[in-house]
Formats: sequence, C-alpha cells, structure tokens
Amino acid sequence: MKIGKLLAATALVCSSAAVLMAPVGTAQAYQYQCAQPELEAAGSFTVETQGPNFLFQISEDLCFINLPATFIFEGDLEGSFSSDFHIAHFGACDQPAFEIFWTKGTYEGSVLGGEGTFDYNFQGTIVDNFADGTLFVKPGSGTDELEDLSGYFSLSGISGVSGDYEGSVDL
Repeated sequence: MKIGKLLAATALVCSSAAVLMAPVGTAQAYQYQCAQPELEAAGSFTVETQGPNFLFQISEDLCFINLPATFIFEGDLEGSFSSDFHIAHFGACDQPAFEIFWTKGTYEGSVLGGEGTFDYNFQGTIVDNFADGTLFVKPGSGTDELEDLSGYFSLSGISGVSGDYEGSVDL
C-alpha cells in the first residue's frame, strides 16, 4: 500500500453547479449540489467499540489501525450506523499521536422525523483524544422518507466515547 494513497485527503471543489467529493483511498467521485441545505439538525451521539481488530506499524512514524465502531444518535437524528474505521496514526501504535480517520457505510433510523436509510462517507481527525469529523450524505442513496436527503453533519467529541453533532440537510 502506498503511503500517499493512505493519506490522500478528501477533495472538495465547489462551482455553481456541483461539489465533487473523492472518498479517501478511492478513485470514486460523488456529485453534491452546491445549494445550501435548508434544515438544521443537532443532537448527541455515543460510540460503542470493542477496540481495534487490526494494528500494523508501517514505519516508525505511521501505524494503520482498523477499528469497528457503532455510533448511536439522539436528537434530530434517531438511529445508528456500524462500520470499520480506518485510522492513520502518526506515531508508534502504542503511543499517543495525531490521527486521521475515514469510513463509509449506511445509517439507519430517522432524520428530523423522516424514517429510512442513507449511505455516508465520514472522515476527520483525532488530536489528544478529541475527534472532529464530517459525515457526508451520499446523494441519491436515501430510502423511504429519506429518499431525497442531502447534506452533511459535523461531529465532535471524545474519541470512541461520545459527542455532539450539527448539520444542514434537505429532505
């Protein structure tokens, strides 16, 4: 695995027509509409995990971690998702260090009272055990009452424990 691919950042380019997003580590691209979402959503979340299921010390200054986790949401989001988080840990695996993470999957539950599912891409950073990331709704992936859902959610909190979210969506 090439380090450059592992550390590739999500590219967001917005014109008057669309936003392009390339998920980390893939050549896949999604189109997002630039129109500002109209509805605000906020609440809290908790995280459940049994710890990493894979650690690999790539070099002295880089450890790759795979961490299965479940996020449970309350507030304007009522539901959950479970996925494997891929984490680039910039140091020895057993020492504190700056981290970036990315994952994708499917959320199941409600958004502002509308029930269904949607696919997402979620990426961010962890510094001193504080996580900060953005969960992007994959356009066209919603089901049932979330069929037309678009937007994003910003999540922040204690890594692997709990936190708060806020976002802007269109239903």
